[in-house]
Amino acid sequence: MPAISGVQMPIRCLIAVFFLFHAAVAPALADAAPSLPPVAQHPVSSKPMVLPKATELPVGPAGTWRSPVSNGVDRQIAVLSAPAGGFTVVYAQYLRGDMDSSRLMQIRSSDGRLMDQPEPLSFGSVLEDAPVLVHIDNDAWLYFAGSDADFSNITLWRARATPQGFGAPQRLPDVPGLTQLVQAPRWVQAEGDLYLTFRGMGTGPRWMSMRNARSPSEFQGAASTPVAYPRVVPLGQHGCFMSYQKAPEGGYMTTLYSVSPDCRTWSGPVELSPAKSPNKPDVHDGFALPRQDGGVDIYYVYPSYKGATARFPVSFDLYRRAVDVQGRAGPEQLLTERLAYNPFAPSAHRMPDGSVLVSFSDIEARGDAGVTKGRLTLFRISGDAPMEPERPGHRDSDS
Repeated sequence: MPAISGVQMPIRCLIAVFFLFHAAVAPALADAAPSLPPVAQHPVSSKPMVLPKATELPVGPAGTWRSPVSNGVDRQIAVLSAPAGGFTVVYAQYLRGDMDSSRLMQIRSSDGRLMDQPEPLSFGSVLEDAPVLVHIDNDAWLYFAGSDADFSNITLWRARATPQGFGAPQRLPDVPGLTQLVQAPRWVQAEGDLYLTFRGMGTGPRWMSMRNARSPSEFQGAASTPVAYPRVVPLGQHGCFMSYQKAPEGGYMTTLYSVSPDCRTWSGPVELSPAKSPNKPDVHDGFALPRQDGGVDIYYVYPSYKGATARFPVSFDLYRRAVDVQGRAGPEQLLTERLAYNPFAPSAHRMPDGSVLVSFSDIEARGDAGVTKGRLTLFRISGDAPMEPERPGHRDSDS
């Protein structure tokens, strides 16, 4: 995979670096590891499975739906609500573990509980990735990116969503500066428009409004240096929230955020979840969801030591925390049982009843180059993260 100004690495390589580093630090993490229950077994069935109702946190296998199909690495879920509580899910699947084998998959649920089998979804590009499902002007649309096998010649598309499936894809205008799929375009719908964030080529991340959800408008700068996983979330009259990640000095990875009252002038970056010494920063995959009372809840992962007999002795856990419109963070909330999962690439989606549908890819296997199998996993949360003041630099999980 080509490099982008020193910050772009293949997904498999990033995860391989994570496991290489943590093989050395696992004994130190073990000193603070809590006593944990035995690993619960995940049910896997060829029959349709049920998405449980909202459950208590942290969630375990009884509270999650896991894809019955495990091919490659599932990630980048998009959700479109439907009548009677149903919804459609579209996501990217990296068949060989990385973006060079990306295709789209779809799952439908007629009632929000019974999940159909995953099915491939193709519109004719060699690679298809970066999906989002949105309602625009009383119509439902799937937006996505396509490219050649070498990630070049990126094209943006949309297809109308209907109860029967998807219509023929419509080519969108090219976006200046967006030339490769590895620039990781990420979409966010807000106030009847659609916004696009992507990595700059040798610059900071770029983001823009798509006028009437079709034509690109003016670029907005969101950071001055190259970063990974940038995503800007407009918050209406409260401005904008931006998160991204970068390798820090003396650490493995850190996720940072900034807020802006006008979506043009940004606050200084704030570390989302500072590590407590002697641990080093290692926070990945931030995904922000607007809260019902303003601000965002941001979902992210970082590792802990699970024990020598665990499926992965050192592996990720999924967390979230609230950040208000002034940038103040609430307490950290653990979302997944530590021994049950090895989650990464989370996302969160507001459902019509106010609940949150959370997704992640559960790492099941890895090879010399990194993750080779990550299974789509879903669960529901009844509401937003707690928003209480906490001591600066304090991480709940270190207590």
